[in-house]
Amino acid sequence: MRNENIYNMKQPELGERILSLRKQQGLTQEELVAKCNINVRTIQRIEAGEVTPRSYTLKVILDVLGEQLESTVEKETIKPVSDKAIISKGWKMVYLPTVSIIFLSAFILHFAFSIKSSLIIWMTGSALGWFYWDFAVKEWIRLAYREGINKKKIVEISKTGWLFVDDKTVDKALQE
Repeated sequence: MRNENIYNMKQPELGERILSLRKQQGLTQEELVAKCNINVRTIQRIEAGEVTPRSYTLKVILDVLGEQLESTVEKETIKPVSDKAIISKGWKMVYLPTVSIIFLSAFILHFAFSIKSSLIIWMTGSALGWFYWDFAVKEWIRLAYREGINKKKIVEISKTGWLFVDDKTVDKALQE
């Protein structure tokens, strides 16, 4: 039975409706978790009305339960992630640790190993920073995608946040 009002529900009604849909399908929480690929604690908290799911999470759950998330979703029912929040996470995940790695490695090489060559220090720090940068940017892309942001928007956001990823980088990160 399809209930169009699910899109306008707030907690705890939304959690109760998801619980009802799950039971109608004859699914346990563990089976729903396996089909949705989300944490069992997340399902428990949503069904208990403790949290309001993000748009991506709600969409995945409703798809598995045979409901469709339409454009009539009330803004307060789900929590869309802003570009600014994604950029902020990018800075915290990518830039700050990368710079820290570069300077920390330079400090260690200079003082712990008494290496005086600034070229060796710079090259080592840069190499370590690059390896972390590559890892962190891919993690940021996956995070943004899980938050329901499409590939084109990820590329657009990355340019405003100085991460500068292209379509190829996004595709590669999502395939890994």
